[in-house]
Amino acid sequence: MNTTTTKKRAGRPAGTTKNRRPICLEEYRKFMQAIDSYDVSVERKCVIKRAVVLLRYGGFRISELTHLRYSDLLDLYMINRIALSNNTKTKKPRDVLFSDGAVSEIRNVFSCIDFKDENEVLFKGRGGVFDKRNPTAFGAELNRAISAIFGKQYSTHSFRAGYITDLFRANNDASVIQHTVGHSNVSTTLGYRFVEDADKVSAVDCLTGTEEVA
Repeated sequence: MNTTTTKKRAGRPAGTTKNRRPICLEEYRKFMQAIDSYDVSVERKCVIKRAVVLLRYGGFRISELTHLRYSDLLDLYMINRIALSNNTKTKKPRDVLFSDGAVSEIRNVFSCIDFKDENEVLFKGRGGVFDKRNPTAFGAELNRAISAIFGKQYSTHSFRAGYITDLFRANNDASVIQHTVGHSNVSTTLGYRFVEDADKVSAVDCLTGTEEVA
């Protein structure tokens, strides 16, 4: 009898490995509209939207998201970046960069929050404004919303997969993307890339008229 068990990981359904079915920009837009009809309180919908906008534009892991504080949000507003210290999977610091458009959208989603202290966490646990959410519990909450809208093929990790996929569509330099998302090995980054038929057609179209005649 097979006695192997699968550990539950933050932000992923129990009994599964990484779910890399991506949620790219178009799917993200649909989610942000559909969440308004999701059967939870208005307060929970707002929390979900705040988490999802950061997952989309920052490519965060859930464990990184739960460490973010108001001071990080202020940095994002002022210099378009959030500096992660050692609160990463690889235990290596990295800067998460944002476009002006992303900063504007994030600012809008967080506009109704009235922070009192720079050390307040963005996603609060039961212990108050300085107590961060448990990443496993928070991931499970977000996964329920994602599954309700897109189905069980998708999870919070789908936003990271979509983030990486869209980076490849904008810039095909795997090394640049590897360091952007904080992977130790470029092969990990390449494994996140989701290739659709349209990507294949675009690649083949690039060959048209470029070949030299001998």
